[in-house]
Amino acid sequence: MRICVLTMSSKGDGICLSGYDIENGNWIRLVSNEEGDALPRNLMDTIKILDVIECDVVKYVPIRWCRENVIAKNIKVVGRKTEYEIFCEYGIDNDDLLFDDGKYYVDEKNLLELKKTLMIINVKDASIETKLDSQEECIQYMNFKYHGRDYHLKITDLTFPFTSHDDLTGKKLENIIVVCSVQGKLKPNSHCYKFACQIFDLKNKVELINNIKYKGETYE
Repeated sequence: MRICVLTMSSKGDGICLSGYDIENGNWIRLVSNEEGDALPRNLMDTIKILDVIECDVVKYVPIRWCRENVIAKNIKVVGRKTEYEIFCEYGIDNDDLLFDDGKYYVDEKNLLELKKTLMIINVKDASIETKLDSQEECIQYMNFKYHGRDYHLKITDLTFPFTSHDDLTGKKLENIIVVCSVQGKLKPNSHCYKFACQIFDLKNKVELINNIKYKGETYE
């Protein structure tokens, strides 16, 4: 299997690595076991966003909150794709809803109805909100509208530049591509959070913006 890497996002002490199967454009999420646990962070030393990786599939292990999970071995980089190839040739999503509705989480009762737990969307305007957690670490959130609905998602993109303790609340991002995911574990209060797990800035990339291809359940 060959995958173009589109996320290297924070998942506990490890990373969530996912991307497009370059044979068919389907989402694949690589995990370390049948429970969907993260891959080790040291993979970031050799693998970058938009790299094409080759791996041997050990087992497909879908679970209701992570439908795209695959256990793989012998992961190696064999090439790269461009943003144009991914967004304009393979395409991005344009479904009416971001997963099930406008909330920042998916209710347990809705998990079985999801057709996918990874989406890549175009967001025209977003604002950043920051908070400090109990360890005084800075956490970023993204507020945006998608097809008229308001969303508030935690940012888990490990390459996101705004990671200082400064208050960045209100900072604007215009015309971005965002990979969104459903959290890989069901919480005790019976829902899974939605994350903004990779952000691509389209600023000044006019040819790319004008040629984005949309796929899926197209919004009217």
